[in-house]
Amino acid sequence: MQWTNDQPIYQQVRDHVVSLIIDNVLKSGDPIPSVRQMAVEGGVNPLTVSKAYQELVDLNIVEKRRGLGMFITEGAKKELLKLEKTKFLDNEWPNTLKRAESLGIDLKNPQGRETVLRLVQTSDIFFEGFRPGVAERLGVGPDDCLERNPALVYGRMT
Repeated sequence: MQWTNDQPIYQQVRDHVVSLIIDNVLKSGDPIPSVRQMAVEGGVNPLTVSKAYQELVDLNIVEKRRGLGMFITEGAKKELLKLEKTKFLDNEWPNTLKRAESLGIDLKNPQGRETVLRLVQTSDIFFEGFRPGVAERLGVGPDDCLERNPALVYGRMT
């Protein structure tokens, strides 16, 4: 595991376990790595891991079983998906939009359109919510995107 300086390590440990659950590496009823094991593998203090695990216990994502360890609770993935979506939409998505705006990624200019189409080339799905005909006028309609990536799933909600 590689730790970064952008957030406390205990939060990164928590996020690592959350990713394992969301990605189905760990499922309901599975044990999570022991505090000692996670500390050794991550090269961090066991108290740091304990703090991360306690946060997961407080969220009812894992449960302590005396003498056995900690285990993923029933419905943990569903709850985590709800929490992580909210976290993404409230915290990360607005920052992403601000960053795109500050970089001049605007579909109304050719460079912005080209940037989006370049991203489409390596994407699995493209989902847009423009009014009917707007995506086509901006040059990011289904035909434009599928020309760049024939395997793309193009979703539309109007």
